[in-house]
Amino acid sequence: MTLRHQSRRLAQPGCLFPSLTSTSASLPFRCVSQISHRAAPNVPSSKSHKPAPKQQAGGSASSNPVLARYLKNNPDQATGSPQQQQQPQYVRGSLAPDSIFDAPSQGPKRREVGLPGLAKDTKPDTVEEGEEIAPTAPAMPKKPEEAQVIDDRAHIVPTIPGRDRHIMAAILDPNPESRRRWERKKVIQTIKRRGRLGYTHALDRSERQLLAKSENLHASTRKLSKLATQIAGKPIEDAILQMRFSKKKIAQDVKAHLEHARDRAIVEREMGIGKEPPAPVNPRIPIVGNASTDQPLTIILKDGKRKKITDLSKMYIAQAWVGRGPHRWAGVDHRAKGRGYNMTSYRTSLSVLLKEERTRVREFEERERKVARKPVWEQLPNRPVFGQRPYYAW
Repeated sequence: MTLRHQSRRLAQPGCLFPSLTSTSASLPFRCVSQISHRAAPNVPSSKSHKPAPKQQAGGSASSNPVLARYLKNNPDQATGSPQQQQQPQYVRGSLAPDSIFDAPSQGPKRREVGLPGLAKDTKPDTVEEGEEIAPTAPAMPKKPEEAQVIDDRAHIVPTIPGRDRHIMAAILDPNPESRRRWERKKVIQTIKRRGRLGYTHALDRSERQLLAKSENLHASTRKLSKLATQIAGKPIEDAILQMRFSKKKIAQDVKAHLEHARDRAIVEREMGIGKEPPAPVNPRIPIVGNASTDQPLTIILKDGKRKKITDLSKMYIAQAWVGRGPHRWAGVDHRAKGRGYNMTSYRTSLSVLLKEERTRVREFEERERKVARKPVWEQLPNRPVFGQRPYYAW
């Protein structure tokens, strides 16, 4: 190009012919393409804290003639159609009548029943215990197939006022066909055994235990297995005390997990509070004494040590083991000649199995009975040897 102006400035007005502009040539002038930015009229400025005044639908007609023409042709868009203003209706749930998270009420024991579609400023009805709730609207007739499915799920999905059983069934009973096949299988097994429980199932009904697995901790299996070996077999309070004064860094996380497992065992399984377990349903299971005994019981553990037990409901750690979790990227190992390798570190979880001292006493008694049933070894009597040959007889 033969022009004396740069090519990137050809598109800007007033750059090719500066004499046509009103700006004096003695003053410095830079040609910048000006673009007018439009701001939202209802958005307040960040500098001013005063709320922006509400403008009407036609308030910005002078600044935007296209918008004014559109609002003139569509008057229903100025105030908003009823379909846009309508908000979706959410079905809110409620707590079960016997939930422990329900807020306690004053005076006689009453419970609140939350119904779907209840306004915020409307208080729910209160119902006395044992009182039936009358339905506010007649129930719609159900199809025979639907009624049969609901009756089949009665023991899986309970009927709670203010809740939809169909929504609850999606979580409590996601696969009803598989559940029916499993129930049929168990009924057949019960008939074959004539209603008798096995030894393992009877122990699960007569003794309490809790398996608690921790989250993935930032430690290796080698370091955490040392602590798992240290706390295995100890009472839960002694194990917590050991982790409290341990010098290892990961011991504090183990201590927090043991406290959480102890609290879960007390709340969920009623362990460690001196409550008597149910009577054993299998005659092969002996009945251990009361929870608190005046005279301590002395038992012998598997490792040969003697232990005195005064409270049969006291919790102890029966088993403790570790498990490797997912690995994570730990950085790059830079080597010579520009080489490098990705370093990974693994996370480890800790699992503890809590039981009561009553279980340890039963295991000791079973070992004693097994030794008592074992016959005494006797030396073979002296008998004459006959049929001797210089070669094998087979």
